[in-house]
Amino acid sequence: MFDIRGLFSGGKQLAGLDIGSSCIKLAEIQDTPKGRILSRFSLMPLARGVIVDGTVAEPEVLTATIKELHKQSGCKRKKIVTSISGTAVIVKKVTFTQIDEEELRDLIRDEGGKYLPFDNMETVYYDFQILGENPYSPSQMDVLLVAAKKDIIDGYTEVIRDAGLLPVIMDVDSFALETMYEENYDFEENDVAVLINIGASMTNLNVVKGGMSIFTRDFTIGGNSITEAIAERLGIPFEEAEKAK
Repeated sequence: MFDIRGLFSGGKQLAGLDIGSSCIKLAEIQDTPKGRILSRFSLMPLARGVIVDGTVAEPEVLTATIKELHKQSGCKRKKIVTSISGTAVIVKKVTFTQIDEEELRDLIRDEGGKYLPFDNMETVYYDFQILGENPYSPSQMDVLLVAAKKDIIDGYTEVIRDAGLLPVIMDVDSFALETMYEENYDFEENDVAVLINIGASMTNLNVVKGGMSIFTRDFTIGGNSITEAIAERLGIPFEEAEKAK
């Protein structure tokens, strides 16, 4: 769930699909002698109400839009990397006693309800990333947990499959920001950066230190909120306010 570095490997032939509340975007990355380049990028508007609060409200419309975007873009790649954010995703940093990765996975599976707001871990997809030794307690380690309800994730993967494509990686928007930063910028161990992505209905924030997330948060405010405020203040329709913005 965390790592989309595969998108940057031409050998894997992946395409990135960004499903927002106002448009969807498709991108390809290609390795060249001069480095990685954005070899293909296309976008298409998405009707309001198709994505609501981070969930797929109108799957048939989304499927048709993805099909049309993939066709118009000329993209030949079928394997898709995508991501989600907002209330659909729970991200939490937890401290555990130092154990190996397999033991940790079993512990989270059996006792995940202690750390995440889910009574039954069978109803969620989850993953984790070991951040390293806890700076205040060498016998413990910090771990980043991520979980999302299966029905929400399945809502996205099903429409992608229905569009004739294959979802292979589901990431989190804020961690995709982190990967972008790591791939494109040099940084030192103690360098701190604040990464912000402002979408139509959601803003993602990720604070990274030495290329590693130390704080993430999604805010249910974005470009649409600004547009609505302009429309209300000027007494004009949303579409006119969007152009004025």
